[in-house]
Amino acid sequence: MSLPVLLRVSAVALLAGALAACAPDRDEFPPVCPAPVLPALTGDLAIYRPGSTGAHLTDLVIQGRMMGIQGQCKLTSDKHRLDTIVQFSMELTRGPALPSHELGVPVYLAVTEGTAILDKRVFLLHGDFPPNVDTITITTGELEMKLPISQTKSGAAYAVLAGFQLTPEQAAAAEAKAAAH
Repeated sequence: MSLPVLLRVSAVALLAGALAACAPDRDEFPPVCPAPVLPALTGDLAIYRPGSTGAHLTDLVIQGRMMGIQGQCKLTSDKHRLDTIVQFSMELTRGPALPSHELGVPVYLAVTEGTAILDKRVFLLHGDFPPNVDTITITTGELEMKLPISQTKSGAAYAVLAGFQLTPEQAAAAEAKAAAH
């Protein structure tokens, strides 16, 4: 075999070996990922002009709703951690009281195990309404989480939640709305 052919065969063999390390073994299933959840209580948002009761449409600054959450996970080589990447998206509609074309909306990403919140990140997601556009969709960047797993605990033990970070007043209004339905 000539040297260039031998080098190409070796390169292909090394590349195949490296790619195989990313996948589960031949007789193994891919890892179980945490369940993605968009809680109904924090899935909608309405922000009104400060000092208003929200009773009049002209007081609406922004209205939003969560659209979806998606992700992927990968088992680490030692099989004791699940690296999870999550993105979520929302639709925002500007109201008559929005003072500019830009806004920041508080959102959260949380990991739970049963009813216990293990980790919660709250951040401001920025949006910009182009001229003559009243509704935009915003998707977060990739958000990474590292979850401990073991022989007795898989990714199924966890849930990943995303939603709007509501003020106490907004949460009370959302609960009242849910109770009315």
